[in-house]
Amino acid sequence: MGLKIKGLKTNELLKRLIVLAVVMLVFRLGNTVPLFGVELTQSKVSWNAENIMTSMLSGTNNQFSWMALGLMPYINASLLVNFVVLSKSQEKKERITHKQIEGYTGLFTFIFALISIGAYTVDINYSFMTYGHVVARHFVMLQLLLGTTVLFLDVEFNKKHGIGGTTPIIFFNISRSIVDMIRKGELDKNIPVIIFCIILVILILFFEYYIIKIPLQRVSIHNIHADQNYLAFKLNPIGMLPVMFATALFIVGKNILDFLSDTHPNAPYINQLAHNFVMTKKEGAIIFVATIVILAIGFSYVILSPTDVSKNLMKSGDSIIGIPSGKPTRRYLRRILFLLSLNSGFVEGTCVGISLWLVISNRVPETAAMMPMNLMLITSFLVSIFQEIRSYRLYDSYSFFL
Repeated sequence: MGLKIKGLKTNELLKRLIVLAVVMLVFRLGNTVPLFGVELTQSKVSWNAENIMTSMLSGTNNQFSWMALGLMPYINASLLVNFVVLSKSQEKKERITHKQIEGYTGLFTFIFALISIGAYTVDINYSFMTYGHVVARHFVMLQLLLGTTVLFLDVEFNKKHGIGGTTPIIFFNISRSIVDMIRKGELDKNIPVIIFCIILVILILFFEYYIIKIPLQRVSIHNIHADQNYLAFKLNPIGMLPVMFATALFIVGKNILDFLSDTHPNAPYINQLAHNFVMTKKEGAIIFVATIVILAIGFSYVILSPTDVSKNLMKSGDSIIGIPSGKPTRRYLRRILFLLSLNSGFVEGTCVGISLWLVISNRVPETAAMMPMNLMLITSFLVSIFQEIRSYRLYDSYSFFL
C-alpha cells in the first residue's frame, strides 16, 4: 500500500506554501500581541543603524510585543549548534540525528532568550506595579519567554513542512521596512544611494548564480557524460551567513562590554572600549566588517570542509583532473575555497562598510544609509526562497511510475 499509483501527481509545493502562510500568520499575530504590564507609550530604543540592522535580522520591529526578542535567540542558537556539528569529523556527524540538533537548538534558544530577556527588562517602565517592581518584571519576562517559545516552534515547523525556515520572516520584515522607507520619500534626494543599491543587487545576483566548476575524472570506463563531471562552488559559498553571525557576535560583545562598563564605572579603558564598540563609530565599524570577512573564510572551511570532500573523492575512486588524490587534492580545495570565501567576504564586508560609512559621515539619513545592506540581505534571501520553491515545483512535475 506504500507504493505510488502510476500517473499520480504530488502537491508538495502547494502543501508547503499553505504551511508557510499559516506560519507567517502565527508570527504576525504574535508580533501584534502587546506585553501586558508595560507602558506602551515609552520609547524602548532609538532607531539608529545598529538597532535597524538588529531589528531586520531578528524579524520584528515591535519592541513591546510578546515576540519582541524576535529570531535573534533562535539564530544565535542555530548557528552555534550547526557550527559545532559541522566542525566534527564525518563519522561523528553521521551519528548525530536531526532530533538531537533540534533539541540542542531549543536548549540554547532558551538560554540566549533568558540572557536577552534579562537585558531587555532592565530599563523599561512597568504599568503593572500592584505587587511591586520585581513581580511586574518577572511577569513580563514570562510573556517574552512564552513568545520566544511560540516563535521557535513556529520556525521549526516551517523548516520541516514549509519553505525557507527563518528566511521568510526576515524577508517580510526587511521588505516592509523598505516599502515604508520608499513611501516616506527618504530615498528621493539620495540618488547615489539608489544607484549603489541597483549595482549591489546585480552584484549579489551574480555571486548567487555564478558557479565555479572544477572538472573531475570519474572511475567509470564508459562515461558518456564525462564533460559534465565537476565539483561546483558558488562565488558566494555560504551566502549571508557571515553577516548574520557577525551581527549576533557584535551584539553579544556589545552587551558584555556594556555590562562591564556598568559594573566597573572607574575603569577608563573598559568605558572607552564600550563607548566606541558601536557600528556607527569608526572603530566599531572596522571590527564589524573585519568579523564578516573572517567568518566568511572560517565558515566556508567548516561547512564545505575540503578535508571531507577529498576523503569522499578517495573513497569513490574519483579525482580532480591534474591533481593527485589525498593531500594534494585537500590543499588544492583549501586554496580554491580560501580565494572564493575571501572574495565573497570582502564584497559583503565592503557593502556593509559603505552603508556604515554613509551613516558615520552623516551624508544621508541612517535609514536610507542602511538601504544597501538591507537590499543585499533581501536579494540573497529571495534567491534562496526562489530556488527552494523551484525544487518543489520540479518535484511536483514528475509522475510516479508505480
